[in-house]
Amino acid sequence: MGQTAVEMAWPGGHLLVERELRALPVLFRSTDPAHRSALVAFIGGAIHRALDLAPRPGRVVLALPTALRSDGTPEGSSYPGMAGDATLVDDALLLAALEDTDTLVLDDAELAALSACPQVRGRALVLTVGFGVGAALLDATAAAR
Repeated sequence: MGQTAVEMAWPGGHLLVERELRALPVLFRSTDPAHRSALVAFIGGAIHRALDLAPRPGRVVLALPTALRSDGTPEGSSYPGMAGDATLVDDALLLAALEDTDTLVLDDAELAALSACPQVRGRALVLTVGFGVGAALLDATAAAR
């Protein structure tokens, strides 16, 4: 999930669902329940659209464009309604009929670092750039031991 779209990929397929800025304006904090509802509908609806094109996955890896607390709760991002919402991902997966699917939630910098792991030797700083800058330190020397 990026700042402007949800992008999904599976073997042999790809789907990009763009963010509708009228429903999800660029706001870093919002307590408006309509924003939260629109965000759940955006994430869950995008996943549901992918399921019309792809086989049902055994697992879901979701990268959010925000820092995550240790319990997986998203911090603020440009998506209104995301900050501090501990049930956001669960509710989006319920809408997509994937509520019982094993799910790994990462921030986008963590996913980029994991994706780079096979190509990196030693330590590398992985940066993601969107409405903000994310970073993850990849230590491939620790993974090789």
